[in-house]
Amino acid sequence: MNPEPLDKPLSFPRSTGITAGGGLAGQNIHAIDTEHSLSQDGSRGPREEFPTCLRVFAETFGAVHLRDAVRAACDTLRREVNEHIPPIGLRRVLGRYNAELRVKPIATPGRLDVRDGRYVVTVKEGMAWRRQRFTVAHEIGHIILIETLARVAPGLLVELRRPEVWETVERVCNWAAAELLMPLGDVVETLRRTGFTTNAIQVLYDRYLTSRTTLLIRLTEAFPSSSVVLWGSFARHGKEAVTLRVRRCFRGARGPWFPEGLTTKHLNPNPLEPPLSGQLDLPHTVCFDLGRQRTDLKGLAAAVPPPRFGSGTLPSFEGLFVQDEPGITADILLFAAEAGFGEVTPPSTSHHSCKKSNSTD
Repeated sequence: MNPEPLDKPLSFPRSTGITAGGGLAGQNIHAIDTEHSLSQDGSRGPREEFPTCLRVFAETFGAVHLRDAVRAACDTLRREVNEHIPPIGLRRVLGRYNAELRVKPIATPGRLDVRDGRYVVTVKEGMAWRRQRFTVAHEIGHIILIETLARVAPGLLVELRRPEVWETVERVCNWAAAELLMPLGDVVETLRRTGFTTNAIQVLYDRYLTSRTTLLIRLTEAFPSSSVVLWGSFARHGKEAVTLRVRRCFRGARGPWFPEGLTTKHLNPNPLEPPLSGQLDLPHTVCFDLGRQRTDLKGLAAAVPPPRFGSGTLPSFEGLFVQDEPGITADILLFAAEAGFGEVTPPSTSHHSCKKSNSTD
């Protein structure tokens, strides 16, 4: 599936970082997120020490950072099963491990068992197909861990069953699922071609065949200093006016945070006014004012694609038409990063400056 080239594409040179020029103001946005290193430096919270089994897993792939090991493992697996171009099919991946897939009314989204010497992946019946797909990839992440340790350090397999490492292992398997279905390099290259527009969001949605939430989170992983913010018109209670507010914020490791319910009066000037179609480049630096916290932002905004109906507009995969999820209750997506991050010229005095806001909504 070849993404359609669109107007005003982001510009990402092939260098050590990724300069997002089409709407992120030439900022040096690094694609590789080292937030989860094997032994973090503690600059962003408590130091995290990974269990021995995960350290050995990383060392097996010659990686310093655990996420790099996950990426290398998934790259190797896709090459072995000849799944190079998204959307990635999971049948061959399951076949690589002689794993059986079952759909049953279970209590959890997914489960991995070993029966008669064979892996059995079970996903919850009735769950949306795109979510089922990510769940299958997550369980494959467990298989990758098990198979790697069984080969290089079988004595460490017991660690994977210890309750104190479950949360970390689950996180690693989510990384694996994202990397299998949405390879980081492909996300960056595709966004470089398409830009951040309503049509581009649809292109990415159809290219990876994951849920919208999973896709938006992956964008912030590809650009850790960015955030993707969903805006919709609503009131939190009867005494409030219906106006454009933040419904949800997907924040990169170093991205700006937008609290839910926040109105556009905290953006100076306000570049978001529905109805919005296609792409809107923020015309200049926008001041994000939360009283004591003020941040200059640059970014892109796009209208949320409406749900599609009818096979004529839906993507086809492995002989079937893939349905859209129900429409999300939002009007606008904002893809934003701090204007002062990385190699960017400081805002000139002609830009709008921050003004003190006394409002808390």
